[in-house]
Amino acid sequence: MREARRRAALRFRHDVGKALRWSAPEPTETAAESLRERLRRDLRPPSGSGPIEKFDAWLEAEGDCFSGDGDSTAVLARLSVAMDEVRRGAARLDLLEGAELVRLDEACREAARAGGELRSISGPGPGSREER
Repeated sequence: MREARRRAALRFRHDVGKALRWSAPEPTETAAESLRERLRRDLRPPSGSGPIEKFDAWLEAEGDCFSGDGDSTAVLARLSVAMDEVRRGAARLDLLEGAELVRLDEACREAARAGGELRSISGPGPGSREER
């Protein structure tokens, strides 16, 4: 089961985590319209398959890997809450104002962090170096 969790966490990081923060600069934008445009690019890509859709598919396929383990279950719950915030914010993206845009960006960060925690909890594969 640990190997399944490790693989699922890697898939999250690759498929969802990167998409959530694909073009995010450090530090984040301070101008509301710049932040809105970047969030639009990251959350609503022209392909139509953005991080929200990828998360839904990942959760359906991989979510059960994290049940039964207290730490993983708690992190998955945090991840789901953050993605719910992302989903709500993305649906209203064109209507959001400054502080709401910042909250949406923070929800993206929290989801990406939680995905990284799933990877840390799951550990490296047997006899392998950490995958990037």
